Amino acid sequence: MGKVFIIGNGFDLDLKLKTKYIDFWQSEQFAEYRKKYSGLIYFLNSKANDKSTWFDIESLIREYVHTEDNYGTMNTQSNYAGRDKLQFEQIRNSLAAYLENEVVVRKLSESSFAAQVLRVIVEVGFESIYSFNYTDLHKIAEKLVITQHFDYRDIHGRSSDSSLILGINDTVNVVDNYEFAYKTFSPYYHSVPIKFDLEDADDVVIFGLAMGDIDYPYFQDFFRNLCDPENNRKNAKRVTIFTYDESSRMDILRQLRVMNEKRVNYMFGQNEFEFIRTGVEEDKPKLTRFIKRLQDEVKTKQMQKEQEMAMN
Repeated sequence: MGKVFIIGNGFDLDLKLKTKYIDFWQSEQFAEYRKKYSGLIYFLNSKANDKSTWFDIESLIREYVHTEDNYGTMNTQSNYAGRDKLQFEQIRNSLAAYLENEVVVRKLSESSFAAQVLRVIVEVGFESIYSFNYTDLHKIAEKLVITQHFDYRDIHGRSSDSSLILGINDTVNVVDNYEFAYKTFSPYYHSVPIKFDLEDADDVVIFGLAMGDIDYPYFQDFFRNLCDPENNRKNAKRVTIFTYDESSRMDILRQLRVMNEKRVNYMFGQNEFEFIRTGVEEDKPKLTRFIKRLQDEVKTKQMQKEQEMAMN
């Protein structure tokens, strides 16, 4: 059994990094491309200017390349694929440059939940750390003066080495020649054992991941097992989810309820399951207890090891 730590964009946002897609789109680094008047970038720009909608580049790419037409005319045609592939790469490369610069120039919040949690995770020595973010977690740790070595796996590449993987899931049917939009078709796509690490773990910490359609497939089996009414005590897990506020907590619960046959009660009843809201003052004691629990576990293991050595 082991410990798994997983981070999403809410982790970077808690550190005060400007890593929302809209921050990138409105940045000076991307200004020259926003002037395009055709293709994928023009389509995305029209959505960025719509204040009534949430600007999510990957969801909008899915809308743009989907074979079903939502507007009465096709957004994409196979003979325009070359143009749009070039624009897709311009977005990907510019996003990597923007995020790399953001980590370098932005002052991180050292008192944030994210900073405190990362410190204790590294201190305790979690066996598996996964990031759904493009930012380089080692560079973030360096800026937070975390000196202990740790390894982590990126799910969608890193901005620091331009291996960033942008795109959509395989379940979407796209117009011919737009397969470049699939994440799995990226030359940087790689295998990660997150499914098996979650299966083997007894302690899972998730920070700032919205559990949306794009990322949830990685967790589908994990949460279904948590909600299985036939589970017994030996299969119980400790799960801590850090999210921003009550609204985001409810959004995650709605997603879990839909994806798990409306059996969220089993998830709470058969496991040690807790939400900690980083933007809610009354949840600060939960963070204190979380950190103390992990530190106490390390002390207990160390004492047991010393006792075993003394007996031998």
